[in-house]
Amino acid sequence: MSTKLHNLLFAYTMNKFSDNMEKTFYDRKKKLLSNVKGKVVEIGIGTGANLKYYDEKIEVTCIDPNPYMQKYLNKNSKKGNWKIKFIKGSSENIELPNNYTDYVVSTHVLCSVNDLEKSLLEIKRVLKKNGKFIFLEHVCANTGTKLKKVQDLINPPWKYIALGCNLNRDILSTIRKTGFKKLVFEKYNLDKGSLVKPHIQGYAIK
Repeated sequence: MSTKLHNLLFAYTMNKFSDNMEKTFYDRKKKLLSNVKGKVVEIGIGTGANLKYYDEKIEVTCIDPNPYMQKYLNKNSKKGNWKIKFIKGSSENIELPNNYTDYVVSTHVLCSVNDLEKSLLEIKRVLKKNGKFIFLEHVCANTGTKLKKVQDLINPPWKYIALGCNLNRDILSTIRKTGFKKLVFEKYNLDKGSLVKPHIQGYAIK
């Protein structure tokens, strides 16, 4: 399958099924995102599933490597009154100035970025002093558990099938190493989904 066709199908699928996927995380995302103010950069925004959680007065810079997301993103943004700007690009090279934004948001994105450490350093770079990086991500299971062994075993084919998603990525440890001055988070397990049960959510302050 060509890259263009792959991206077209992925954007279509994300838009068609995002409402169903959001039901599991609605309350958690609402708590994380409803009080966000000022400028926001969302990496891997996709078709804009998170827009509904934001106050309509904020400015959202939308970053995604898939250009075919923009059509759906623009359409979904008109359901409210959000001011959005789309940038085709990756989290490893955010085309924004230093100290640009009050918030960076990532939900179920860091599992599939090519270089997690570089992405987090870029997130920190574009945040203003005392700016917040807000995250909700699935993560690897605890070392030594049966689930962690299964994740390690299945990850290579899973990553290929699931568009670069890693089941066994230790996202929390990498956030800790990035040098944010404060990290507040919660670990929890989903009721459904055996391979991606372990999750973290919270924020880090620059």
